[in-house]
Amino acid sequence: MPPNSGIMASVCAIVIACSLLVVTAPSSSQAFEFPGSSYDGSLVIGAFNIQVFGLSKVGKPDVVETLVKILRRYDLVLIQEIRDSSQTAVPTLLKLVNANLEDKYDVIVSERLGRTSSKEQYAFLYKPSRLTVLWSYVYEDDTHDRFEREPFVVYFESPTTAVDRFAMIGIHIKPSEAVEEINHLVHVYEDFVARSGNKNAIIAGDFNADCGYVSKTSLYKSALRTDQRFSWIISDDQDTTVAKSDCAYDRFVIAGDELSDNIHPDRTGTFYFDKHYGLDIETTEDVSDHYPIEMVIQGNLQPIQPMSTTTPDSISCSGSFRTVVWMCQLVVGQEDDMPVCIHKVVQSLVGYIDRCTDDWIRLFMNYPKI
Repeated sequence: MPPNSGIMASVCAIVIACSLLVVTAPSSSQAFEFPGSSYDGSLVIGAFNIQVFGLSKVGKPDVVETLVKILRRYDLVLIQEIRDSSQTAVPTLLKLVNANLEDKYDVIVSERLGRTSSKEQYAFLYKPSRLTVLWSYVYEDDTHDRFEREPFVVYFESPTTAVDRFAMIGIHIKPSEAVEEINHLVHVYEDFVARSGNKNAIIAGDFNADCGYVSKTSLYKSALRTDQRFSWIISDDQDTTVAKSDCAYDRFVIAGDELSDNIHPDRTGTFYFDKHYGLDIETTEDVSDHYPIEMVIQGNLQPIQPMSTTTPDSISCSGSFRTVVWMCQLVVGQEDDMPVCIHKVVQSLVGYIDRCTDDWIRLFMNYPKI
């Protein structure tokens, strides 16, 4: 390709916004309201052990109101400690979270897991507008039985972030076997890499990795801690528990250079929902004995001004191919076949092609191969 291929291959983000308006046929004077002036496509991720989540908890209006507010903070959130033999509590919660929302959530739930009659499930609540589930599986642990509740692995595609594909590995570790289970998470990660060929992964959940369950010495010597492939981004001095004890039970451990390079360090930590919502201790404990932890993956979108302040002379080429794909999904979401959407976009760009060359159109046309 020519020396300026990097520029030529970039996406005309504002032109695409304009063209998508043409596809959906509003008047030219209507503004395209991009989601927030500082919006860059970042992905807000949470992990929350909702203590003994089942029909009893979902039947308490005050508790559910708080849970809904918490869960709506995130584009993707891992829920742990689901104990519900009827398997109706999660669908009920999803319906409540989605009430009166335009940008709705979906959920993917593991099978019921555990050695005893007290089974638990993991659930990933996520926004399909931001993420696509590529595949999922429960880690196969039948031979050695290393885990009380086997990790649940979900592989996501994220077109608006700097990391386009990554896995979340959900785990709720048995307290009395915390050190052993933490060590074996290395094998879970390696199994994912072997399956996918991708090294970007977030291991998340209640590790019980502190206080009476895991000593500092044992933690620092654990395989997941000493292996340089992994970064523990929730620090040991965080308090993720509602009780008076100060324990960093809940953790994010990340792997993969691409992922490690694109985490917002100043937006990683614990969400103290009781202080944020002004709850008393009784109400807080009704919600959970844990606080959610949260992190943010950097976005790859450039801020775009509303079309009302943009003229043909001010159109600029910026962004990335994935920006276009995301916009196509957002505005022409009714199309099941992405190439159909792309062709509509291309057909609407007559008069703008000279501004950005036709190289990026060829990228459009080759989208299914990318």
